[in-house]
Amino acid sequence: MQRFSHFAFGLLFLLAVAACEGKKHIPERKLVKILAEMHLTDALLEETRLSAQLSWRPDSTAVYVAILDKYGYTTEQLYSTLTRYGASKSKSEKLYDKVCKQLEKQQSRARSRVEDLHSQQNRWTQEEEYTFSGSDNDTSRLPFSIPVEGLGEYILEANVALYGGDSATRPRMTMYLYAEAVDSVLLQVEQEVQHGEDGRDYSLAIANRDSAATHVRGYVFNRDSDSLDILPRHAAAKGIKLRFLPSDEDVTPQP
Repeated sequence: MQRFSHFAFGLLFLLAVAACEGKKHIPERKLVKILAEMHLTDALLEETRLSAQLSWRPDSTAVYVAILDKYGYTTEQLYSTLTRYGASKSKSEKLYDKVCKQLEKQQSRARSRVEDLHSQQNRWTQEEEYTFSGSDNDTSRLPFSIPVEGLGEYILEANVALYGGDSATRPRMTMYLYAEAVDSVLLQVEQEVQHGEDGRDYSLAIANRDSAATHVRGYVFNRDSDSLDILPRHAAAKGIKLRFLPSDEDVTPQP
């Protein structure tokens, strides 16, 4: 968990020292939420600057004022409240710890929301874990066929391990869009899978922009036909998911 920005926290205290006292103070419960939100805003602005490779830093002051306004307080009240905490090292340290704990709670809630969203997006209907141990029957490429739900992006995810005994030629994950009316493959994508017993996370995405598509099909353990149904697989996959991200685009089907 990233600790509260020493720069931002120190700046607030420097401003507090210069402010006039005697203002209405912000209750600690609200103060902790305000400071945590300011820290997250500061981190977001910094990330935006770095990702955009900007030479200037967006001014966070206006955003801080907006945060205070949302909670019904002013900058003078914030400075006056922080002055009280700044006068006591133990009080300021306790406040610092409470802000960090608030940030940890927010991070946990955000992670939970992301996990819930991924679960809602998942369209995989088969088992999420498979192991092929090298028996004569372990020759499956693990095919799948799932009806499309409209335009959007379909993302196949899995953690795949290929053991030393696996002799499949050009092992890979394959996914394609299929049109049942014309018995045709509209679009196909593949992801090479590396040998390794520890397992690696793989992700394969395909965008459906054609309303003629009826199914998303493919193979989790695909390989060339020269090894198909000849040599058994020594492989495993877990956490298999097929996520669907719908699109709002109005796309005209290709002729």
